[in-house]
Amino acid sequence: MTDESKEKGFWYTLPGILTAAAGVLTATAGLVAALNQAGFLERTEKPTPQTALETAKPAAPPSENPPAPSLKQGGDLQAGAGSASSQTNRSKKELPAAEKTNLLAPQNGGKLVAAAGESWRATADGDETSYCFCNIKEEAVYGFKDNHAALFDQFGIYISKTDPGNVKEFELLSGNDSPTGTFKSIGKFQTQNLKLFEHPYQEFHFPEVKAKYLKLRLLSTWGSNDRIYLLEVALLGRLEGS
Repeated sequence: MTDESKEKGFWYTLPGILTAAAGVLTATAGLVAALNQAGFLERTEKPTPQTALETAKPAAPPSENPPAPSLKQGGDLQAGAGSASSQTNRSKKELPAAEKTNLLAPQNGGKLVAAAGESWRATADGDETSYCFCNIKEEAVYGFKDNHAALFDQFGIYISKTDPGNVKEFELLSGNDSPTGTFKSIGKFQTQNLKLFEHPYQEFHFPEVKAKYLKLRLLSTWGSNDRIYLLEVALLGRLEGS
């Protein structure tokens, strides 16, 4: 047998076939590596799926303007302070703070001129510990020093604590005839049922009014009872001509 026959016969044996297959695989792997390094082959990566937290964005609420509240909200009585100022209609001719006094205070000549009962005197006596147990729908009329007319644009109610008996909704009215004459509504307002510690008088602003009398009408409480626990009230402004 010649050397050529021996060499040819080897490749037909199992060792020869395995050797040849290994050579082919090695050559193929080398070719793939060379092509990949040269940039002929590009890997396509699947995008990483986003998590539920990233994709589940809440739907935007509908663009609708909420209806304007019918009752103005209260803040504190200090002039120019409190969140209530931005929620109420302020007068373009607002009185300067330096000119304002509490027109209802006894030392300033304020007085109760008509009411449903004697206990209403406690609402403007300068004593923040006295109170009136009033009823829903009751009214009281206040006058000013020497029966003069006054300019005013700010009202306050002293709230000492959260209580279902605190006044919730009330109405202010102004008059020039007499305590029992014609009155015109200034507006309806709503308190907050809590104590504001820095300035416990909750304030309510409105366009400047000129009148001889102020009427306070109680509309509701924060509870289910018709009895209202009312402490001190205040009206900031100045007497006409002062």
